Amino acid sequence: MLTLLAILLAATVQAQGNGTSNDINVLPLPTKYSIGSEVICLSSDFQITVDSSASRDLHDAIGRTVEHLQSCQHQYLSIHHGSEFFPNGAECSHWVSNLALSFEGDEHKISTILDGAVQRPEDRIKWESYHLIVPTNGTATLSSVSALGLFRGLTTFETLFYYLPEQSDYNSQTMSKRWNWQGGWLYAPFGPYEIWDKPAFGWRSVLVDTSRNFFSTKSLKSVSTKLLVGVIMAENQILDGMSMVKLNVFHWHITDSQSWPLDLASYPELAKAGAYSLSRKYTEDDIKELVQYAGEVRQVSVQQMAYELISGREVSM
Repeated sequence: MLTLLAILLAATVQAQGNGTSNDINVLPLPTKYSIGSEVICLSSDFQITVDSSASRDLHDAIGRTVEHLQSCQHQYLSIHHGSEFFPNGAECSHWVSNLALSFEGDEHKISTILDGAVQRPEDRIKWESYHLIVPTNGTATLSSVSALGLFRGLTTFETLFYYLPEQSDYNSQTMSKRWNWQGGWLYAPFGPYEIWDKPAFGWRSVLVDTSRNFFSTKSLKSVSTKLLVGVIMAENQILDGMSMVKLNVFHWHITDSQSWPLDLASYPELAKAGAYSLSRKYTEDDIKELVQYAGEVRQVSVQQMAYELISGREVSM
């Protein structure tokens, strides 16, 4: 929990917009954006489209975005939980039916998300930029020079929307007839939106020291997330939380003089004697799986995981 809160605080330090933090639910705030005062809902046939030749990992990211929207239960932070945007049970009058993704320019040097995620962090600013337009009706558009930029824009798009349950004390009978995947509806309260965004820094990292505080690989990826009154309450979540707020480097301090949880096939005695216990260690397959998950699913690169391998402290063991 403390780790994820630190991530959220760090992600809000940089970036300036032309509104207040109450206007737009995006962390960090985009480089530049404009908003309105209209409530925009997702239509019953909403879909996200991209050219069929786009990379597999981009199609996978689109699928995850749709799943996140379908299961979204993030309610607006107010005493009315968002029903104030629909006074007297008013129907939504603005609907977005499609989010269309496209590449800018003729050359796409970074055609997959993973290709962008493994670039040098200081070179990623260009590849992570995107332009998102959400009109009051019809088709929203998202464009970027790379698949990685489109992924960042997808993350922004899904965080614009809030959930209002179908069955609740503050819903009228008229409102309960409206459609949504979970029996309620998804809406963005400050449309239309236009967002131009790029990172303020290429290197945006979180350091985790598992030599002193062991985390299982499952914990390092994710276990469970619950959205409650606008605050992310997370249990054992690091890589997923980093991706949500667009942090891109996981600095894994895996060994030190306190413990050696890295189980190497070539030197098995190190983990056997140096880990806190036989259950608190990482196999080579664990490392490969986590690095693959970070890069392909969460677009986070893993840096310096063998930080202490070349130091003199472990050599003396």
